[in-house]
Amino acid sequence: MPKRSRPHSDPTPRERQVLELICEGYSTKQIAGLLGISFKTAACHRMRLMDKAEVHDPISLFRWALLEGYIVLHRVSVSDPPSAGPEAYKTQSQVR
Repeated sequence: MPKRSRPHSDPTPRERQVLELICEGYSTKQIAGLLGISFKTAACHRMRLMDKAEVHDPISLFRWALLEGYIVLHRVSVSDPPSAGPEAYKTQSQVR
């Protein structure tokens, strides 16, 4: 998938961790607990990501992360039928 030009800087390594967790459906409170950071710090990372993506909601942030190549979708099992729902996929950060 071709990458779009980025008007803003790339996410920091910590922002990429937060981005992956957002894309996996975790709340800001859950992200803070998983990463051992305060809620305010997790919320700040989320806000900075949304500013960089120029979006205002998690679905748009997910779309941006996918289009920019920050995450990729992988099938959980190759034996899943093609008509399997979204639960058959997981996200994985791209290493750049």
